[in-house]
Amino acid sequence: MSERLTGPRIAALTVYPVKACAGIALTDALLGREGLAHDREWMIVDAQGRFVSQRELPALARIAVALDDDSLLMSTAGHPPLRVPSHQPGAARRPVQVWGDRIQAIDCGRAAARWLGSVLDQPVGLVRFAPDLERPCDPAWAGPGEARVHFADAFPLLILARESVADLGRRMGHPDLAWQRFRPNVLIEGVDPYEEDLIASLETGAVALRLVKPCTRCSVPSIDPALGVPTSIDPLTTLLGYRFDPRLGGATLGVNAVIDRGETQRLTVGQPVQLLHRWDDT
Repeated sequence: MSERLTGPRIAALTVYPVKACAGIALTDALLGREGLAHDREWMIVDAQGRFVSQRELPALARIAVALDDDSLLMSTAGHPPLRVPSHQPGAARRPVQVWGDRIQAIDCGRAAARWLGSVLDQPVGLVRFAPDLERPCDPAWAGPGEARVHFADAFPLLILARESVADLGRRMGHPDLAWQRFRPNVLIEGVDPYEEDLIASLETGAVALRLVKPCTRCSVPSIDPALGVPTSIDPLTTLLGYRFDPRLGGATLGVNAVIDRGETQRLTVGQPVQLLHRWDDT
C-alpha cells in the first residue's frame, strides 16, 4: 500500500430518514442497533406495499427531508411542504415488502399519501418502521449476532472510502464524481482506493463496526442526486469492467456493516478511526 500523510478518519456522515429520498448531512450522528438514528425509518411504497426506489422514480432524489423533535418534514420544489408526526398513536398497520422481507409497518396516513402521489404522479403511500418490530440481517453475512435493520436494503450501514470514488471518477473521465451518488452512511478518507474491501472492523472509541458484505451496485448512481434525473454519467458500466464480483453477480463499491459495539455512542466528522484488516485477524 502507498504511504499515507494522515491516518484514516470519518470524512462525512449521512442519514437517509426516508428510503430513496435525499439524505441529511450530519457533523455528528447517534448510533443505534439499526444504524445511524432514524436511518431509513420511513419508506415510500406502491399500492401493493412494495418499496419504490430511484430506479423506478428518479424524482425521489429531489424530495428533501428534515427532522425536528416530533415530525418528519418533506419538501420539494413546486409543492407545499409536508409535515408527518413521528408518532401517530392508533395508526393502522399495513403489510409492506423490502426485497424478500414482508413486515407490518405503520401507515402514515392519507395526507402523506396524497402529497407523495402529487409529487411523484403515482399512487404511493408513506410508512414508518414500527418500533416494536425487528428485522434481522441475513446471518449468512452478518453472522449469528443481533444485527438488525430498518428499511435499508439489508444492513444498518454502508461504508465507502472517498479515495475509491476518486479512483472510479478518474477511470470514468469524471474526476469530480460526487460520492453522494453512492449514498453511504459513513464516508472515510485517508486510506487507499478500495481499502474498505479489506477492512474487517472499523473502530473508534467505544464503537466497533464490522464490515460484512460488499455493496452490489445498480443504476442509481447515474442519477443526479440534486436534480433527480438520470444523467450520461454511468458508474456501473465502468465498475463492471474491473469490480465485478462473481459471488454476488454484480459490480461492487463500498461495504455494508453491522454494529458490533457502540450503540448509543456518537460518530463525528473528522474523528480518527482504527482499521482492523482481514489479514490482521487470521
